[in-house]
This record gives sequence, C-alpha cells and structure tokens, in this order.
Amino acid sequence: MANREFFAISLDEVTLIDTSSWICIHVYIIEGMCRVPYLLNAVKCDKGKKAINIFEKICNSLHGVGGLTSEHIIKKLICITTDGASVMQGELNGVCHLVKTKISPCCTQMACMSHRMNLATKRITDTHIIKEIELLVKDVHSYFT
Repeated sequence: MANREFFAISLDEVTLIDTSSWICIHVYIIEGMCRVPYLLNAVKCDKGKKAINIFEKICNSLHGVGGLTSEHIIKKLICITTDGASVMQGELNGVCHLVKTKISPCCTQMACMSHRMNLATKRITDTHIIKEIELLVKDVHSYFT
C-alpha cells in the first residue's frame, strides 16, 4: 500500500456466534482505473468497543499489516467509511473524528447508506404501528395460504 497514491478504509463490526466482537478493516485502492478492495485485517475488540480502542486497532493494522508509516497515512488516507453508529461517526469522540484529528487531517468520512438503513429499520421495528402492520401482513398471508 505504501507505493499507492491514495487509499481509503472501511470499517465494520462483526459479532460472532460466541458473542466476541471483531472489527473488519478493508482497504480500497485504485488499480488500472478500478477500485480494488482488500481485507487488511480482522481484529478482536478485546478492550471493548470504545472509539479509542478501535482507533488503536486501525493504527496498528495500518502500520503492522499494511506496512505504512505515519507519513504515508497522513498523505495517502483520503476517506474512512463506517456504519452510522456514534462510536464510529461521533463528532467529538468517534473513530472518524480520531482519525481526522490524530493521523489524517485531510481524510473525509462517510457513513455507509446500507448500514444507515439497517440501523433505521432496527429502530422503527419496535414501534406499535409497525408491529400492527406486521400482524396484518401475517394474517393476510395466513388467510390466502
């Protein structure tokens, strides 16, 4: 990655069946006018899912696995994409804020639209009206089957 002009990273938290939490770090580079994704690392969140802990995992992965120096990261990291969770996107203490203030001030941050939709859907499913609609759809389905 050190010989690439620019790169972007994408983060996603995964919870395994044993309830352990992992952060998957993907790197995107441009090769021959095409965006190419690489799995940089999958690291266990053994110190919890706090922004500073995730930030340290990212830094360690970029340095250790990616072979990047701090100078490479400052000059070449152009974007970080995460879900819309506050631990990732928080304006004061989120992972993206830490990346921008501590290692790459020119980096932009983006929230993944698929993750935003998923988070919104999770919130709305607990409302009374949605439960009534689900019940109605199930009843209609049962009637016609």
